[in-house]
Amino acid sequence: SETHHARMSAMFTMLAGLQTGILSGIWMLLLLSLISLRHGRSVWSASNLFATLFYGEEALRRGLRWFTLSGASLHLVVSALLGILFAFATSSIENRTYLRLLGVGSAIAWYWICDEWLWENWTPYLSLYAARFDMVAGHMLFGYLLAAYPRYRRALVAVAG
Repeated sequence: SETHHARMSAMFTMLAGLQTGILSGIWMLLLLSLISLRHGRSVWSASNLFATLFYGEEALRRGLRWFTLSGASLHLVVSALLGILFAFATSSIENRTYLRLLGVGSAIAWYWICDEWLWENWTPYLSLYAARFDMVAGHMLFGYLLAAYPRYRRALVAVAG
């Protein structure tokens, strides 16, 4: 039926967005980790910065700690949600270049929202200690990779038959 087809289509879009968001978030964390190493900081700096939402200044300690996992998890949950939102918002767009531009633009807009409002109000340590250029580069990579969701959606549709 038409209703079943619409529900399946929405489910495939959601799952593809979820997968793309998580994978893009992982790549973003890897990039931020490499940049941190290049600057002589801990490889866990980005995850520890994200963990300041829960643990405050204590999360800024160097190295891998329990709060590092919570920071990485927070980042991946937000990345997954952004991936789902992006997939639904752009589900009718086929042009891959346009999707990439929209992805990068959306990620930069998300960074601006975070930097101007969320981080300052919820976790000021991120505003204070996150290097702007590094975060912009990470968000640009994240947005660029979001454009891959149609490929994952096609794979899901093919598997479902």
